[in-house]
Amino acid sequence: MQILTDAGSRFAERRAVPRYPLMAEIEVFEPLERAKLTASISEIGLHGCYIRMSSPLQQNTVIQLLIRKHGESFKSWGMVVYAHEGRGMGMEFFRPEPSQVKILRGWITNLEVQL
Repeated sequence: MQILTDAGSRFAERRAVPRYPLMAEIEVFEPLERAKLTASISEIGLHGCYIRMSSPLQQNTVIQLLIRKHGESFKSWGMVVYAHEGRGMGMEFFRPEPSQVKILRGWITNLEVQL
């Protein structure tokens, strides 16, 4: 059963893999503006996540991201796929390193077990 939440349900048919509810801290670094932001995520999947923030970045903005959860961290480049003003933005991970994918897969496996 695929879990859909309010934040991304309209975009579910475009996803290759499901997203799962997850509350975690994320640091976002936008290199062109040299802006560093801290926010939280509410959903995660193998290809992306949903970041809750009141002033989301513009669609197609490329960022570096760092997600922290239970003493582990996941680093990757990402791109804003869609933004909801006042609520947040959907991110697609962009070529994460194999070691980072392993961390992400571990988190998702644990989330699947909890459902």
